Amino acid sequence: MAGGQVTGEGFQLLLDLVDRGVIRVLDLEFMAKAADGTVRKVALGDVEHGGDVDVMMWDGASSGLLNQSDIDEVATVIEPSSASSRRPVS
Repeated sequence: MAGGQVTGEGFQLLLDLVDRGVIRVLDLEFMAKAADGTVRKVALGDVEHGGDVDVMMWDGASSGLLNQSDIDEVATVIEPSSASSRRPVS
């Protein structure tokens, strides 16, 4: 991430790990935190990333492992005016 924006670099690294069978993506959630501290989920299709990876391959990745307490935990550590992702992997 750079300047509060998601970059394509992380998606490329994630895809490489998946392609090599090192990890499997079970859940993938994106959140944005506004300058006033308000946190909201961001749909994968709305994530601007500037990369060459088709991020929609992970659309719907949901095992049910993430819950609201996980979202709340991430919300406390991301900086205002930025975004974050939370993904359990195996």
